[in-house]
Amino acid sequence: MKLDKVQIQHFRNLSNVSLQPSANLNVFVGKNGSGKTSFLEALYYLSYGRSFRTSKYQSLISAQHQQFVLFSSLNEGNSESDLCKIGMMRNRHGDIDIKINGDKQSRISTLGLKMPTQIFTPQSSDLLIGSPGLRRSYMDWGLFHVEQFFLNDITLFNRVLKQRNAMLKGNYDRQQNLYWTDQLLHYGETVSSHRQKYVEIIKPYIDEQIKQFLPEFSIEIAYHRGWEKGLDLAQALAKHNDKDKLYGHSTIGPHKADLRLKVDSRAVQEVLSRGQLRVLTAAMQIAQSKLLFDKRKLNCIHLLDDLAAELDIDKRTLFIRQLLETKAQIFVTATEKQQVAFLDSNISNNIKMFHVEHGQVNEEKAING
Repeated sequence: MKLDKVQIQHFRNLSNVSLQPSANLNVFVGKNGSGKTSFLEALYYLSYGRSFRTSKYQSLISAQHQQFVLFSSLNEGNSESDLCKIGMMRNRHGDIDIKINGDKQSRISTLGLKMPTQIFTPQSSDLLIGSPGLRRSYMDWGLFHVEQFFLNDITLFNRVLKQRNAMLKGNYDRQQNLYWTDQLLHYGETVSSHRQKYVEIIKPYIDEQIKQFLPEFSIEIAYHRGWEKGLDLAQALAKHNDKDKLYGHSTIGPHKADLRLKVDSRAVQEVLSRGQLRVLTAAMQIAQSKLLFDKRKLNCIHLLDDLAAELDIDKRTLFIRQLLETKAQIFVTATEKQQVAFLDSNISNNIKMFHVEHGQVNEEKAING
């Protein structure tokens, strides 16, 4: 599935943008503040229903306007009837209207299923140096797209976790604790099993990319369940019950899970440079894209913001080539043409280049023009 058309109205400094992207590789060049990243942000919002830059949706609406509108058509085949039309409107009151082929949608997750999207920015190495929640999100994104029942299972787990925490924090009741702990055990084991299996499946894909991007390192990858080794979840919950009552929340469980990457038994962030961490993050994203294509024959939309930041020319080239192998549709930004001069017919024969200035996006004739 590829984006066939994109329209953006009143989103940040993008007042009225309409373009037909390449099914393979799209390059956006412009000065800082011109609107390049805002364009990627709009595509991201159309897939996730949120921004990767801010939680304040009001700041996304252009000044003097009351709402932004995003639209895309996705080509699911080779004919006009294979087009899937996705539209979204959000106003300053917080109202959000999502439609797919004219039908109103009640769940934002339907967008993600239609548009599997990955974002790569200069901050993407936070995946490795940031909180475990970022690595849980990495695993859960993959599961959302390859495991049919995961969304339902993780939704139920989070609901039960919230209920148990509310009980622990409020008026503790022994019978309620037994009930919610039993529910947490049931859904927690299910979620943890999903993640464990996913790590086992994705690990060879990550290993393959590490050999190409960071061949000088041997990186260990392990899934941490969120409670101590040697205990099953029931035993761990029983052991920590008094601590949970004291702290007023569930101190162990799948909500504390982590994906741990080490070099010689040391965390990767203690060994790798910032640039190497960004390269490793790129390798992990490619692994997910390749797994998604192998398992479901789905291509991913990749948004690569400021690709030249801390990636040398060889790594940039490898990154793009590996993504194109998965039939990915790629959107790349750069401040200067020189940074993307390597993107020529040797990389792909289907490249479009766009110049971005003062919120206007215009297609140019040649990548090296």
